[in-house]
Amino acid sequence: FGRKPRVVRSDGGGEYDNRELRTFYKAEGIKPQFTTAHSPQSNGVAERKNRSLTEMATCMLNDAGLDKRFWGEAMLTATYLQNRIPSRSSQGTPYELWWGRKPDLQ
Repeated sequence: FGRKPRVVRSDGGGEYDNRELRTFYKAEGIKPQFTTAHSPQSNGVAERKNRSLTEMATCMLNDAGLDKRFWGEAMLTATYLQNRIPSRSSQGTPYELWWGRKPDLQ
């Protein structure tokens, strides 16, 4: 994407805190931040976004009468939609903020 994060925040689980990732973070100049384990309120913004995506995907599956084997597709669709919905806290959509242009919705 031509961009990289300055900080990666996680709960310190092994999938996010290991020698390979620490080496990568150091090489890329990325600062890892670890929140207190089993304390989702420490990472409230991400937890809330995950909850919104999960609720949206669940609603889509229920409305379409589909079972959980389509969970991955529902989450991808929910993410696609969320990235194109304007945010109250910022000017524009997440897509516009990242790419600097409006999405092609055709």
